[in-house]
Order: sequence, then structure tokens, then C-alpha cells
Amino acid sequence: MQQVVSKLIFSHHGSRRAAALATVFLNPGARRLQHRCKRLLCACLCAAGGASGADFIVLSADRPSHVYRCDAPVTVTVAVSNEAAALAGRQVICVYQADGRPETVGTNTTGDGPLRLALQAPAIPGWGLLTVRLLNEKGREVQKRSLGLLAEPEKIEPGAPDPADFDAFWAAQIAALNATPMEPLVTPVAVAAASGQRILDVRLSCGPPVPPFTNAPSNYAYLYLGMPANARPGSLPAMEQFRWASCIGLGPHPKTMWYADCAIHAIVSPHSARNNWTPEEEAAIRASLKGWGYASMNAENREDYYMRGMILRILRALQYVKQQPEWNGKVLFLHGESQGGFQSLAAAALDPDASFCLAMVPAMSDHLGFRRGRRNGWPNVIKTTDGAPSDAFGRAAEQVLPYYDNVNFARRIRCETWIATGLLDSTCPPISVCAV
Repeated sequence: MQQVVSKLIFSHHGSRRAAALATVFLNPGARRLQHRCKRLLCACLCAAGGASGADFIVLSADRPSHVYRCDAPVTVTVAVSNEAAALAGRQVICVYQADGRPETVGTNTTGDGPLRLALQAPAIPGWGLLTVRLLNEKGREVQKRSLGLLAEPEKIEPGAPDPADFDAFWAAQIAALNATPMEPLVTPVAVAAASGQRILDVRLSCGPPVPPFTNAPSNYAYLYLGMPANARPGSLPAMEQFRWASCIGLGPHPKTMWYADCAIHAIVSPHSARNNWTPEEEAAIRASLKGWGYASMNAENREDYYMRGMILRILRALQYVKQQPEWNGKVLFLHGESQGGFQSLAAAALDPDASFCLAMVPAMSDHLGFRRGRRNGWPNVIKTTDGAPSDAFGRAAEQVLPYYDNVNFARRIRCETWIATGLLDSTCPPISVCAV
């Protein structure tokens, strides 16, 4: 039995890319892979803290951890200055939203020293978000800064139940996938010999087509796969990366891939949309999808829900990666952000060969958080009124979404898992991630 280890990392910065990595690799090539990921993390955190413009707002909480007890007093210091000195006589609009409390809006005028705002932590285990807007002399907003905090995050419990037939449902989906021939279509990508990499453009069949790609012959998975050109059999760790919601295909053929000099590196398209779009083709498909809420498509039916096809594609891509003779059979690293974080957690739950999972600000978390008075995670499939679904679609989706919720995938993960959340993230809010 593998040891189960999970870690949750909070970022107070604005970047949704904040994350952390653990030391999990077993050979020199894998350690190089880890080192490069750490450099990416440092760059993301540095970018998150940047400021622009001549006037500045700096927010600081009285607890460096930004973690409080429910109902506890919170003091936030608001310092307004330019590059030379503090600014007096300027208006700031302060909006504070906290779980279990009504929203508050206030206008303050800066003086010779910092403002100190007296707030209260959320009334229930949950999230608070303060947004401060600085106005110029003409009353126009010139800068906005936010500060997030949590109340008793260790007590945040999922709103979604664990369906009794969750395992049976996914076992049936995987069995159907395994019964479908993979039919790989593999096209080498031209790269400079000096790169030392071999890169493939790959298409895999995953079974019958799924909406809205019903004109396709199959539910195709598309990925780029790279590795060192002269790798020996059984010598490489593997890393599979998953993409966020705004990504359609995977863009132009890469000349190099970040980790393909020390690992088998696969990047998987979230949709059944081929790689290597031209700019004109991408513009056309984005125009055709305008207003298309794929993440809610058929959410009232668990067999037809759009995300079922996505999960089958990522599992097939994993099967293909593990078939590569260069894989060492030990290290299988899953990594994604937002929608990609969801795919990482789902893959870690459904593929027992996963050895490490890094999920950054994962979407699809705690769809039914509204049952506990909290905001849901992306994509907010269910619209609510007074804490209950507002329509028949929402009531039906309420029965389906637990099969596609990270809180239930997480119960089944057996590999070391690190999850990152941003305290300013209103798209994939930290309360939904804490529930996971």
C-alpha cells in the first residue's frame, strides 16, 4: 500500500499560477525536471507580487498566515503612496465579502498615515476577500488591490456527497475505454537536431464521439509527446500536463518541450480538437464556440456530461505514455492548472500508476458548496436561489456533478499530492480547494 501524503499551499499573491513542488523523483533526469518546475514556481510568485503605475496600494493583514478563527476580528492596513511619499486626501472604496456575512462597502479618505480597516473573519469556515480601489482627484479608479483570508480552513467540509456507485460508474467507463482500440496516429514533429529531443504529434481514439464533436469519427485525444532523442529503454520518468479552460487545441508544433530533455513529457489537449491550428483556424473555431458553455453541457446526465469525454481522453493519453518503452515504470507525474488541475486529480484517482500529482488552483471542486453556504468552484454549473438550485437543470445536475467533483476523486488518490490555491482566486475559490 502506498503512503498517502497530501499538502495544501496557500498563496497570498494575485497570480493564479502560484504552486509548490515536492521532491519525489528517483533519478538524475527526474531531479532536473523537478528543478525546472521550481524555477517556474519562483517566476510565477515574483510575477504575482508586481505592481504598476505611479500610485500604489499596499494591503497587509494583522496575521501573516491570513488564517483566522470564525468571527475573529481582522485588522487590515491600507497604505497608499506614490514613489516619493504617502498620499493624503485620496478616496479608497473598500468592498469586503466573507462567507456567512453580508457584503460591506465603504469609502475612506487617506490621511498622513495608513488606514486601518476593522473587519471580521467569515462567520462560518470559509473565505473572505477584501478589494480596495484607489480613486484619483477626478474620481476615476487608478488602481485595485485585493487581500484574501480564511476562517478555520481545516473545518471546511465538502458539499458534495460520495455516491455509493462512484467506483462502479468509473470502472464501467474505463472498461469501455479499454475495449476501444487506441488506433494511434503518430506524426513526427520536425525539430533541430541540436535540441536533442524527439517530439511526436499524437492522436488516439477513445470511443464514440462526444458532443459537440459529433461529426468526428471518434472521441479523439490529441497530445504532443517528447523525450530525449537517444533515451534508453526503461530510463525515463514521465510527466503528463493538462491544460486550462481557455485552451482549445495545443497550438503550433513545438520546437522544444520544457521537460523533454530529461523525461517523457506529454501535453494533452483538453478538447477533442487537433493540434497545430493556424491562427486563422483558431479564430474560426473560437468564433463558432462563442457562448458555448461546454463545462455545463449535458450536466444533467452523467453518461453524456461533457467532462466524461475529457476524462476518457486524459486516461487514454496516460495509457499511451505508459506504453513507451523508455518509461521507467515508476515515476508518473501529473500536473495541471485550473481545469488542468481537475484533470490531474481525476487522473491520479483513476490511474493507480500515478506516483505524484501537482494540482494548481483546481477547477471542478466542490460543485455543491452552496449547500454549506459557500461559493462553488468553476464552472458554477448550478445557479442557486436561497441555497438551492434555481431550476430543473440545476436539480438534475445536483445528482450528476458528485461523479465529476474533485472532492470525490481526492478520496481515491493514493499517491503524494500537492494542491495549490490562491487566496485571491474568485474563479476557483480557495474554499472549494480546501474542501478537496
